[in-house]
Amino acid sequence: MSPEPEEYAGLLKALRETPDQSPAGVSIDRAMRDGRRTVRRRRVLGGAAVVALIAAVSATPMVLHAVRADRVQPAAPGQVVPFGIWSRAFDVGSAGGFTPRLYTSANRWQSVKLVAADNSGLAPGATAVATMYAPGAWPGVTGERRLDDIDGRPVYLLARDHGGVRIAFRYSDTGWATVQDTGTDATPERARHVAEGIQLRAKPAPVTVPFSFGRSAVESDEVVAVAEPHGSPVSPESYSVLLGDADPVDPGAIGSLTTVGVVRPAPSVKPTMTIGGHPATSGGSDVTVFLGESWAGTVWSISKSPTAIAATIKLRPDAPVNDPIR
Repeated sequence: MSPEPEEYAGLLKALRETPDQSPAGVSIDRAMRDGRRTVRRRRVLGGAAVVALIAAVSATPMVLHAVRADRVQPAAPGQVVPFGIWSRAFDVGSAGGFTPRLYTSANRWQSVKLVAADNSGLAPGATAVATMYAPGAWPGVTGERRLDDIDGRPVYLLARDHGGVRIAFRYSDTGWATVQDTGTDATPERARHVAEGIQLRAKPAPVTVPFSFGRSAVESDEVVAVAEPHGSPVSPESYSVLLGDADPVDPGAIGSLTTVGVVRPAPSVKPTMTIGGHPATSGGSDVTVFLGESWAGTVWSISKSPTAIAATIKLRPDAPVNDPIR
């Protein structure tokens, strides 16, 4: 690891950290079936409507049936309806004492890391992570009991682990999400407040990054996830892309992916070499290059040469792009 201050080292680490996804207790997936059946009943208004509905449900990732609210079983896997890597499908507000900091978008899921807001009174180091799954991509977690609904949609307390609290909730008729509060003082009610601050956008917001880098350095890998600041302006300001050969199925699948990004202000460390004509530091699997205008490029990789990638990073703060591999 390069000798960078902890706050900078944590930026890339945050992208590769994921709440525990282990199942325990009672599976809650069949609750989706209950919701889908409710939607069917609402829409059956006549013969033509029935025909249209059957066609729509047949193509829907999850076919659902009603069960007890606190006892639900996994739904069969279905076709995923992707969010889009370069689209932010949700707005996430400050709630429960947390404020959003880093939003990661991928096809099968999108997530946001929240940190304790100023003067929130939360336990030191408390964080929360919300993960929204694309319709058809629900991973199959397990629940203990049902909590109060949010806007008429079900919310479940999931099995506790690591001293935190994790809940699952339905953000739409076809999509589910989780919130994990890692604080030692976490409560289901606080996690539920965080969930209340998550809203599916009527129209996704475009996602761009203020840099590009060379195709030759990453070979056939493509961008499979993008991380950008979300919420109030933060320092350091960080943008990153994760590279791979397939869409990660959930946030837990990104731990070994090559990460390329830029951060401002640049870390206050002394350069030890030159890479691509820029002062730089290297720690083996991670490299930092100082690009000027208070920006630094960052690369972490165990499968590609981070030095070769770093040498090709070009800063584009005035013309951000959604196709950074050039």
